[in-house]
Amino acid sequence: MKTKNHVCLALLLILYLSILSVDNLYAQQKRTTQEVLMSYDWISDGQENLINISMYFDKKNEYNLVRGSKLWGHEKNDKEGRKPVHYFYYLSDSIESKFDSTKVGKQVEGKYIIRASFLDPVVWEIVDINDEKLVIRWGEDTITWLAKPRKN
Repeated sequence: MKTKNHVCLALLLILYLSILSVDNLYAQQKRTTQEVLMSYDWISDGQENLINISMYFDKKNEYNLVRGSKLWGHEKNDKEGRKPVHYFYYLSDSIESKFDSTKVGKQVEGKYIIRASFLDPVVWEIVDINDEKLVIRWGEDTITWLAKPRKN
């Protein structure tokens, strides 16, 4: 009888440790929203033929919009022939009506990207983010950006 109890306890212990290992492995692999944003150049989906818009998020908590057009030509100010426009941003769990510069770089998760602008902040709702695409809602528009690994 004791042997059966010991075997049952050993099996339960092995099962418990297996569950902990899988859970710990998943926790180590999950990246934050900020990490995913900073890992890629985000290329506008479906606009490549006329206007090429890409953006990237850097370690200075700047959102960088890069525009280049096959119709109107490029500004030749960076190594790819396009001039980036820089804006500070932060992640937030709620919509904000004022840009709060003290929040830049503080939060690594959030449902919204709050970007500095001249008057009111630009608020993008993150609908989906993964290693293939970023889908944002801006007002009534939904915009898809395709992930391209950063060359740093």
